[in-house]
Amino acid sequence: MRSTLSQSLFSSGHQRVFATLLAMPLVLLAEPAAHAQAPAWQTAATVATGALGSSVKATATDAAGNVYVAGRFVGSATFGSTVLTSASAGDFDAFVAKWSPATNSFVWAQRVGGAGRDEATAVAVSGTNVYLAGNLPGSTSSGNAIDFGGAPLAAAGTGDVFVARLTDAGAFTWALRSTGSSQTTINALAVSGASLYVAGEFFATTFGSIPLTSAGGTDVFVAKLTDTGAGASYAWAQRAGGILGDQATSLAVSGTSVFLGGYFRLPATFGGSALTSAQGGFVAKLIDAGASGAFDWAQSSGDLVSALAVNGAAVYAAGAFSAGTAVFGTTTLSTGGGFLAKLADAGASASYTWALSNDTRSQAVAVRGTSVYVAGYFNGAATAFGSVPLTNSGRSDLFVAKVTDAGASASFAWAQRAGGTNDDQATALAVTNTNVFVAGDFQGPSAVFSGTSLTTAAAVNGFVASLPDASSPLATSTARQAAAPITLAPNPAHAETTLHLRAATETRVLVLLDATGRQVRFQALPAGTAAAPLNVAGLAPGLYHIRCGAASQRLVVK
Repeated sequence: MRSTLSQSLFSSGHQRVFATLLAMPLVLLAEPAAHAQAPAWQTAATVATGALGSSVKATATDAAGNVYVAGRFVGSATFGSTVLTSASAGDFDAFVAKWSPATNSFVWAQRVGGAGRDEATAVAVSGTNVYLAGNLPGSTSSGNAIDFGGAPLAAAGTGDVFVARLTDAGAFTWALRSTGSSQTTINALAVSGASLYVAGEFFATTFGSIPLTSAGGTDVFVAKLTDTGAGASYAWAQRAGGILGDQATSLAVSGTSVFLGGYFRLPATFGGSALTSAQGGFVAKLIDAGASGAFDWAQSSGDLVSALAVNGAAVYAAGAFSAGTAVFGTTTLSTGGGFLAKLADAGASASYTWALSNDTRSQAVAVRGTSVYVAGYFNGAATAFGSVPLTNSGRSDLFVAKVTDAGASASFAWAQRAGGTNDDQATALAVTNTNVFVAGDFQGPSAVFSGTSLTTAAAVNGFVASLPDASSPLATSTARQAAAPITLAPNPAHAETTLHLRAATETRVLVLLDATGRQVRFQALPAGTAAAPLNVAGLAPGLYHIRCGAASQRLVVK
């Protein structure tokens, strides 16, 4: 079990629901034996270095491959050359920061907050605009105005939430708040052109001039904002739920289709759709008609949906279900824990295509073509993703796994872990054509990402890390590697060999695999490297494979 302190630092809206789920050993449904070798971690960096505590809630990438992370911190935190200090020495402020994978460093960082507990829970990027959303319950309830880079927002309620826009250079353009009760939170944000969507939970709140009132306890909300350039305004807002606690945890948008995920208690209504089970997770779809939005359909999904991703008519949901069974269309999962499921959106209805069970805690999902990535954490001593075993080095380790969507079915392609002796988790994912970016939190004193060790004196600190995983359509990259293969001398080798390959402008990762595909050596090759020694001393004699990006070569160790 996580410590009281780490539970407090790790807590977020949907993680409160996780506390009600059973802790169980980790078992995965059997997958085909064939699998790809998991890539080694390429980079890893501590977020908010020196803070008394920090956590990353969300991440996003821009067209240039830069990564934006958002969350909360307390104390004095360093992001590259920027130092942020929380307004209260004993409570959290929100932050957003831009990280450059090219230099493995932070470009800029901004804080938001006052004297109370504040946090950023979501970030999204569209062109050169960076959108940030979060909650200001502690600061606004005590009457404090919050400064967004010269654009202060006066407090008006006990549970104010905010949406703000920054340039990609880190300057605030505008900020907009909504007034609610202390039970109002924004948990998710999505962007499509000039349209922004936020979702979460509320008891009673107002979005611009649009009031919403729950049916009993907290209800689900989803609202649309229009970015007008110099500011923003709410276009519409919708509620859903029943008489007890309901919450939206995730959003995804495709054109005018807005997909919503979360959980409900007791029967709940989503417009004209009703979910009648006692409680569980849900995925729902709304159609944005411009000045209004209406629910199209809703589907139950395990006990909780933590994250959503969409690719055309395919909607991917990651979440959790407790011991017993969970039904996803014609698929019944019988091992409680995490799940990844695919729904086919048919317009006015939807149906499940496939579902996989993994007894980890799945908290983030991203999609690129037929590759689906899921991340979270696992507690057991060891677990397996298909035929790929992962071993835990502490109480909980973070994981990221790649799933190949074959249309009517899916299978695990690879899985990778990182962590230390305490509690570590992945909370956010973002992908580009060449990399998978993972963000989350690790508990001190350290966490190891392949050959990189992150250390912290804080109870919990945020991180951002990357794995190389090139998109298969990038034939030009493959052709470039094929034209410049790896050469080795000597080969066969006894204690050491030297790797020769064409120099590149970026850092690359060299992986040595044994005949079974197991990783036995790993090292980073700095930009410009054309020759590098490889130590093979201590390896059993036999056939090995060296991989660097798409290039590979056989090596005989004698």
